[in-house]
Amino acid sequence: MEEGTAITYGHSKDNRPDLKQYIIELLCVEKNIPILGGCEDGNSSDKTLNKNILKSISKKMTECGVQEKDFIYIADSALVTENNLKEMGNNLFITRFPMNYNEPKRLISDAVTEGDWKNIGVLATTKPLKTNHTRFIKE
Repeated sequence: MEEGTAITYGHSKDNRPDLKQYIIELLCVEKNIPILGGCEDGNSSDKTLNKNILKSISKKMTECGVQEKDFIYIADSALVTENNLKEMGNNLFITRFPMNYNEPKRLISDAVTEGDWKNIGVLATTKPLKTNHTRFIKE
């Protein structure tokens, strides 16, 4: 008998440990066209899920007619682990460096102290949330 997804207690980003959860993963290409998806256990780690996707991403993209280095994998900061970065191989990626490392904290502190920011404009065309999501980068 095949096991299904475990709907279970996991790490709740909404601080609701009383609720059960499961994870829906979805890999999309340009214009949000899904090419890979599935459900995962509610206590699955984003870091592990990224690694599992990375193991098959080149194959899936090749099936779609896109070769390695011709696409960019975009992920949240859970991508940044030694194992995941090794798994990336020659694939290009964009992510936010996790704040649990010292370097991003130092760079932000230096940029704020020096007033050395450049407005790069709005990064999304969706309606903004309650806060302004204009991003700045250090030159």
